[in-house]
Amino acid sequence: MSKFSAGKLSLNEVTMATILYPRFLEDEEQYALSRRFWTDLFASVVAAFDNAADWGPWRARAYANGVPFERDGNPIFDARSLRSSKAVQVIQWPSETGGVEISAWISELHLEGEDEPAVLHELTINCSLSTESAEIAKDLLRYWVDESMSARESERVIKKMLASHDAGAPTHPDT
Repeated sequence: MSKFSAGKLSLNEVTMATILYPRFLEDEEQYALSRRFWTDLFASVVAAFDNAADWGPWRARAYANGVPFERDGNPIFDARSLRSSKAVQVIQWPSETGGVEISAWISELHLEGEDEPAVLHELTINCSLSTESAEIAKDLLRYWVDESMSARESERVIKKMLASHDAGAPTHPDT
């Protein structure tokens, strides 16, 4: 996997966050609720666009023998659109600080296969799940799934968004 961006974009605010499903790695029910949370959040984002039907999960969740992968949050959610040659994955981990913990980056994946695009641009959101990080992730996803923006344009907006969050500025990158 080659990096598409110049570096990882991150936000670690000192502000205390409302942590959701804090025991998701130890508790199967919390893990399932967390997965459902990300699925619903993504569905709410793509519903605003004409391309919602193009997006769907794409990573295996079990080995060839049917044994499920370990529930480690990496990734806890994934989706891709072959039409736009974009994908997204969310890596979730337990909170380390109790604050807003989120970073994001875009990678260029080189795929092989008849039904695959040659290159897929993937947005990775890496965070501890809180009400606040989910709002930031929702904004990031909104710019990523918008087909009117190229992967590079989306990356520019995402970088600006995270920089504004780091500085305590409003969420919207155009402000």
